[in-house]
Amino acid sequence: MQGWIKLHRSVMKSETFSKLTAIQQLIAIYIILNANHEDGVWYDKYKNIEVPVKRGQLIVSRNKIANDWFRGDKEITEQKVRTTLKKLEKLSFLTITPTNNYTLLEVLNYNVYQEKENESNQVINQELTKSQPRANQVLTTNKNDKNDKNEKNNTLRQKFKYEHSDMKLAELLFNYIQDNGDGANKVKSPNMEKWANEIRLIRERDRKTHEQIKKSIEWSQNHHFWKTVILSPSKLREKYQQMSLQAKADMKKTNNEINWEDL
Repeated sequence: MQGWIKLHRSVMKSETFSKLTAIQQLIAIYIILNANHEDGVWYDKYKNIEVPVKRGQLIVSRNKIANDWFRGDKEITEQKVRTTLKKLEKLSFLTITPTNNYTLLEVLNYNVYQEKENESNQVINQELTKSQPRANQVLTTNKNDKNDKNEKNNTLRQKFKYEHSDMKLAELLFNYIQDNGDGANKVKSPNMEKWANEIRLIRERDRKTHEQIKKSIEWSQNHHFWKTVILSPSKLREKYQQMSLQAKADMKKTNNEINWEDL
């Protein structure tokens, strides 16, 4: 239970949260708070084995959520927890993998939510810092510098970790963008190694196969709107879930048999 998470204000206006009751929203936030920040293991005392629990996942039960997380609050019952989990799964917020002894939850796109930094937030935070006393400003600056340095070091360590097929997908996206570009939308001389590494993150951290990524690239670059938005692998990763919802909606209108889950 060490460390911290990011919770962007825009979550209040998201389509998912707008469909939840106040109690369901609170349970969803608690799930994010309790999900693994790093890969780890959980000990299954019944089978006497260690169960891998990856970043963004957690092992929990309805009873634990109701009685441990919320200390038996009468407003949050096991039935309400069950209803909330099913609703969150239906809204593609998480997946539920039940077993005989425990339930594994996985927050979808956890890495996207936790790794992206909003530039406007940085500006706001800087302005707020300026109005604080000098001593507090120095402490905040030192802390931010340390976090920025750690993030930069982590990025450098991962920068060139990609497979040949990741590079091929990066090149595929680049070629599509060049073909679709009308001047302003053309991408000139991107860092292809950085692009390939971002494809790797989609594959490893977001758990998408090469075939799924390839189809998502093709779908986005043949869509009248998304081809103007998806101009880099990082944007593809950021908007993947939103495109998924768009594709599903389009399929219902056209009775297209292509399944977005295959993309």
